[in-house]
Amino acid sequence: MGTVHSDRYSVIKEVKDWCDDNGLRCYFYLYMHRKTFYYINKLIGKTGNPPFKEVSFKKLSATEIINIVKSSQAILDIEHVNQTGLTMRTLETIGAGKKLITTNPDVKAYDFYDERRVMVIDRCKPGKDLSLNFFSEDDNKIPESTVDNYSIGAWLKNILDGESQISDNASTDRKSVHVE
Repeated sequence: MGTVHSDRYSVIKEVKDWCDDNGLRCYFYLYMHRKTFYYINKLIGKTGNPPFKEVSFKKLSATEIINIVKSSQAILDIEHVNQTGLTMRTLETIGAGKKLITTNPDVKAYDFYDERRVMVIDRCKPGKDLSLNFFSEDDNKIPESTVDNYSIGAWLKNILDGESQISDNASTDRKSVHVE
């Protein structure tokens, strides 16, 4: 579920093909603000040229999104090529207790990273990194205290109190902030 941008469609297409080849159900919902944007992007080739029938111009409701996430085993996160840090999709997935498949290698620097729950795929060849074992392994829940560190309450506490602690698990060039 998400807005069509950059190479998102080509990544989704390859992941969907891999899922189909391996007997896994895959649901995706590509959203674009207006049909005009679709045609302009198609002309200039900015979005990987998804077929018109695979793009929706109607936003999903919050209830629809919640129901889709609840029925999913894993969520695919494709950050914008120019984005740094974590996406909202990553934070939502952690909060929902779902497995995460992401093109963002920066997640490895955060304390919630566990290869049994988070799979990093190459955005250029996502199918080569996917594994059926990831889907068949028992859920190894992220500790609730770790999930709480990424909640809106912890974020507000950090902003208002200025109390934070840098994670020892984070790389030297990317830090994870925890509030206690």
